[in-house]
Order: sequence, then C-alpha cells, then structure tokens
Amino acid sequence: AGSTSTRSTSGSVWTRRTVAHHANTATSTLGRLGRDTSEVVREAVAMNPHTHLGTLRRLASDAEPRVRAAVAGNPLASRLLLERLAQDPDPEVRAALLGR
Repeated sequence: AGSTSTRSTSGSVWTRRTVAHHANTATSTLGRLGRDTSEVVREAVAMNPHTHLGTLRRLASDAEPRVRAAVAGNPLASRLLLERLAQDPDPEVRAALLGR
C-alpha cells in the first residue's frame, strides 16, 4: 500500500475522493487534490475542515456549483469568502450558506 500522498495523485476517483475526505490528509495533498479533474474529488477537498484557506479561495471560484457550495459549508471559510459566495449566481451555493 502506498502513502496517502501517493494514492492522492493516482488511482480511481473513489480513492482520490476518500483521501480528500480523510482527516489526516496533509494540507499539501489537499491542495493538489483541489486541482483534480473530478468535481467529486474537489468537492471532498472543499468539505474537509483541514483544507488550507488558500485552497478554499481557489475552490470558491470552481466552475461546478456543488464545489462552491461545499466551500460555503466549510468551517474554515473566512467571512470575506462567505460574503463572496453569498453573491454567487447559483442558488445551490447560496442555500449552502443558510445551512451554516
């Protein structure tokens, strides 16, 4: 079995998503996974409470509303970031803010 970091950049979408959800995944690995081609992996990164604020800022501009909505629900999202997401044109993103 490879390290969490090695598994994060290879393998199935399910494996990368699982690594992105894991509480012990390094912030550097979460940063790499935040650039994954799969929206479900990026969504998992956005939900992880250990994701660095810089990665959350980038994901807040993701093309996929479900990723931006996941950022809105992250407890580390800054007030400024939440204010930006409150202006998001997608209702799913704004609804996620109401669930905080």
